Amino acid sequence: MNENEGIIIENINNDSGSTYLMNILGILIPIKIVVTIYLFSKARLPVGFARYFGRLYHFMTNPIRLGLQIAGLRGPFISQLDDNVYLGAMPMGSDVTLLFYKYKINSIVNLCDEYQGPTQHYTQYGMQQLYVPVVDHFEPDVEIIEKSIQFILKQIELGNRVYIHCKAGRGRSGAIAICWIAYSRRVSLEVAQKILLEKRKIVRKQLYKQKNVNQYYSSYCLNSNINSTTSI
Repeated sequence: MNENEGIIIENINNDSGSTYLMNILGILIPIKIVVTIYLFSKARLPVGFARYFGRLYHFMTNPIRLGLQIAGLRGPFISQLDDNVYLGAMPMGSDVTLLFYKYKINSIVNLCDEYQGPTQHYTQYGMQQLYVPVVDHFEPDVEIIEKSIQFILKQIELGNRVYIHCKAGRGRSGAIAICWIAYSRRVSLEVAQKILLEKRKIVRKQLYKQKNVNQYYSSYCLNSNINSTTSI
C-alpha cells in the first residue's frame, strides 16, 4: 500500500467516525430536549434553570399557543369568578381593548415570569398591573398569594375589576383564584376547588392540595368562619 492509499483509507475512517458521531448526536439531542421539556412541565428542573428555559420555551412556542387559543383548543380565554374578579390566559396587546371595554377590567394580576404583559397598552388605558412573576409550572409562594389577594381587595374597594392570569389560566393564576374564593367566600379549599372548576373547567384539579395554597389557607382563612357546605 502506497502513501496515497493510506491517506485515502485514513480519510474514509475519519469520515465514517464523523458520520457515526453525527448520527449519535442526532439521536441524543432530541431525546435531551424532550426530557428537559418533560422535567420542566413537572417542575422538576432547578428553579434557576427552569426560569431561563421557561422564557426560551415561551418565545419559541407562543405563536403555537396563540393559534390554539384562537382556534378554541386551549379552553376559554377568560372566565368570570364573581362580580369583580376574572381568571384567564395571558393577554396580548390586542386583548387589552376586549378586557377594558367588554369586561370593564382595569386591574391586572400577572404571574408570568416569562412575560411582563402588554404594559404599553395598559398604560394607554390607565390600567394598573401587579406583576408577581412565578416560573412556569411552579407554585406561587405564600407571600405572592397574600400580596395578590390584598391587591385584589384594594382594587375592589376602589371600584375596579381585576383580571388574574398566567399563561393558560390553569396553574399559577389558578392558585391565586382558589385562595381568593376560599378567602372571599369563607369556604374550605375543597369547596373552593369545586367552585373554581365550575367557573373554569381547565384549571388544575388538585390546586386545593398544593403546599403553598394550604399554607396560605391556614394562615389567612382558618381564623374566619368557614362554610364547608357552601353551594357552587
